[in-house]
Amino acid sequence: MHLFFKPRTVARVLAMSLAATSFSATAADEDVRLWTSLVMDGELTEKTRWTAEIQPRFRDSAKEFDQLIVRPSVSYALSKQSSVALGYAYVETETALRTSKEDRLWQQFSYQSKWNDFSWSSRTRLEQRDLDISDDTSHRLRQMFRASHPLAAESKWHALGWNELFINLNDTNWAGNSGINQNRAFAGVMWRYNTKSRLEVGYLNQTINIGGNRENQMNHVLSSTWFIGF
Repeated sequence: MHLFFKPRTVARVLAMSLAATSFSATAADEDVRLWTSLVMDGELTEKTRWTAEIQPRFRDSAKEFDQLIVRPSVSYALSKQSSVALGYAYVETETALRTSKEDRLWQQFSYQSKWNDFSWSSRTRLEQRDLDISDDTSHRLRQMFRASHPLAAESKWHALGWNELFINLNDTNWAGNSGINQNRAFAGVMWRYNTKSRLEVGYLNQTINIGGNRENQMNHVLSSTWFIGF
């Protein structure tokens, strides 16, 4: 496992992920959005933890409510660097015609390490997504790589960047065809205000592959996430 997750390997895969988003160079509808998130985390046993996320999102220059995500999970530590998790997400989205409701089950593998002063991690997540008005289940893969570096020695402030690629694994009548679904690229700062809690703030570029003959959607997002550990 350690050999696979060398920093050079991470850099290569991250570059491939960014290159895969070349569809964003085509014409796209654009919007400015605001995403906020509260993530709470605590210990259940020596190797298991619980996590609960609440994420309200706003569209149309942050003037209109867009989406609410509630995502609880339980994780198990395989080692000091790796873990697996099982979770559920309830996703409610406001559209022009109705409020859609989506249920997701998901499974996840995470790996984290350090290289010199860089902290980096990989997260692989599989999702099974069900929409309230469809019998089709969408299966989706999400692959994230992230890295951070302190802005100064012993500083609580860190530069932070990550990229997450979304890939549909099957065709459905509501989530689109198999292939690249979207990409999210983030650049910002992280403030570790104690050993268990932190704040991440920055710019997130979300590019969604709409498919067909329709233009892609590009969202410029002000993103903030509070992580509170117990």
